[in-house]
Amino acid sequence: MIKRILPEELTLGMYIESAVFEKGTKRTADFVDNVLVDSIKKLKKYQEKGVLRYLFINTDKFVEIKEEDLKPEEEVPVVEKVEEYKPPEPEEVVPVPFKEELAVAVEVKNEAHNAVKSFMEDLKLGKEIDTEVVKNQATDMVDSVLRNDNALTSLTRLKSFDEYTFTHCVNVSILVTTFAKRLGFNRQRLERLATGALLHDVGKVKIPDEILNKPGRFTPEERKIVQDHPTFGREILEKNPLIEEDSIRLAHEHHERLDGKGYPQGLLEKELYMDSNIISICDVYDALTSKRVYKPGFPLPKALQIIMEKAGTEFKRNLVEKLIKIVGVYPVGSLVEMNSGEFAVVSELNEEDLLNPWVIIITDWRKKFVPEPETVCLGTISAGGKEIAQYHDPNILGIDPNKFLTE
Repeated sequence: MIKRILPEELTLGMYIESAVFEKGTKRTADFVDNVLVDSIKKLKKYQEKGVLRYLFINTDKFVEIKEEDLKPEEEVPVVEKVEEYKPPEPEEVVPVPFKEELAVAVEVKNEAHNAVKSFMEDLKLGKEIDTEVVKNQATDMVDSVLRNDNALTSLTRLKSFDEYTFTHCVNVSILVTTFAKRLGFNRQRLERLATGALLHDVGKVKIPDEILNKPGRFTPEERKIVQDHPTFGREILEKNPLIEEDSIRLAHEHHERLDGKGYPQGLLEKELYMDSNIISICDVYDALTSKRVYKPGFPLPKALQIIMEKAGTEFKRNLVEKLIKIVGVYPVGSLVEMNSGEFAVVSELNEEDLLNPWVIIITDWRKKFVPEPETVCLGTISAGGKEIAQYHDPNILGIDPNKFLTE
């Protein structure tokens, strides 16, 4: 296991994978190849090399070095034991119904959006990220997902064209957290994933707005700059020792792909951090369904179809299938047409039958809007045999599904 430590935590017997330090105002990464710290001389070398920020050690290769193994002139350094901070055990989260959690989920999402906007603006001004605020948002998100993950996930349909980056970071974090919960991850891992996803696009603060918001195609030079944002993100996050390496690697690898055709490193599946493919899938799904200056957002079911086509090459097939179970075959906010000819908006998933969600009937069979939309669960007696015949692109038809969902 690769673990990040502070210089004062380095001891004899540790294997150093890499060290990050500063020379003047320039930050560099000094990569070393499994160096065993087997002498006082080496220990001091890596503790005093430049202004050392932290090191990465391989805990699987630790070698116990006894005092009698050292040369006569060397002594075993007295290392004060660093007690690991253990937060108090969180109270057990009790599951609640979808509608009860929805109001809380709205507040959680809004606060997370404001937090992301705030630290992105701070970074542009040369300030540091307020780690406590970010982690508090991650904790609130995990709490909501544990109570009822459908409530917070349903809100990822709400997009902000003008504040895409902030909304995108929050949506990806929601999806990643729900993903991890469904995979049975423990609370600590959920919070690290939620934190990494909230921070995954921080590197974009180093990209000029005229490139980031360009309506046309990128030039090769511009594309290279954009594709550097995960590297910029790692550089920013590594400056903060309170951000775990798990979260940093998620941010650095969210554009990597199983086939090695991702960026910035072109890693193959065996080289990827174990949770990187989760954030990659969630990142692509939210990006595909979002309206940008250079493209409209795809209909939600169409986005799932595009991702499914990449299963087995860019994304793990079992994870793509898990995404469909999380957002549904027809995700909340999808505009669908009934076999009766009526238009409807998917309002809530039916986990027992993904093909028959709850829908809001918004028109009659002639496609005229009804004054009092009706909400029904398809596949039940009250639905009167109505089924989804096809989905539509709401942008083409000029219908805003969010209007009916918020009402």
